[in-house]
Amino acid sequence: MFTGELLDELKAELNKLGEVVKTQNLTPEEVIKMNTDRETLTRNLEDLKQKIAETHKTVMSLEVKVTNRAAAVEEALDTYTNALSSLGLYPNPPEPWQDVDLTLELNSASSNPQQLLIGLDIRKSIKPTLSSIAEAKRVERATLEAESVKVNNELDQYTTECKNVDYELCELEKKATSLNEQADDLRDVRLFFSKHSKQHFESSFRQPNRRPRSQMWKLHD
Repeated sequence: MFTGELLDELKAELNKLGEVVKTQNLTPEEVIKMNTDRETLTRNLEDLKQKIAETHKTVMSLEVKVTNRAAAVEEALDTYTNALSSLGLYPNPPEPWQDVDLTLELNSASSNPQQLLIGLDIRKSIKPTLSSIAEAKRVERATLEAESVKVNNELDQYTTECKNVDYELCELEKKATSLNEQADDLRDVRLFFSKHSKQHFESSFRQPNRRPRSQMWKLHD
C-alpha cells in the first residue's frame, strides 16, 4: 500500500511540473532542471512500476506456497489423527491422561501465526504427554516380553519333562514286554516238564519189575 501511495504522489508531481511548464515563463536553465527532474521522476516511476510488478509476483508465489503448505499441514493432521486413533488415543487417551485433549485442527483463515493450529500447545503439552505415553507403553511391552520369555522357558521345561516321561514309559513298556515274554517262556517250560513228568510216572507203573519210587521208599522204611 505504501508503494502505491508513493506512485500516486510521483504521478501528481509529474502532472504538476507539466502544468507549471505550460503556465510559466521559465529560463532555459529552469527548463533543463525541470526536464532533468521529470526524467528522474519518470525513471523512479518506472522503477516503482517494476517493483510493484515483482511484488505482485512474489505475493502470488507466496499465496501458492501458503495454499500448498496448508494442504500439506491438513494431510499431516489427518495422519496424526489416524495415528492417535490406531493407538487408542483418540478421541480421549486412557488413564491417567484422559483429561488431555491431543487433537489438533488447522485454522487457515487466521492471520495470526500463533492461532493457525487449534488445540493444546505442541511443545508444552502434546509432546510431553505423547512421550509419557510412549514410555509407559515401552515399560508395558518390556514386562510382556519378560513374561513371554518366562512362559517359553516353562514350556521348554515341561516339554523336556514330557520327553523324559515318554522315554521312561518306553523303557517300562520294553520291560513289561520282556517280562511277558519271559513269563510265556516259563509257562511253556512248566507245561513241558509237567507233561513229560506225568508220562514218565505212568510208564513206571506199566513196567512189572519196577515199583514206584514212593513204594520203594516205604519198603526201606
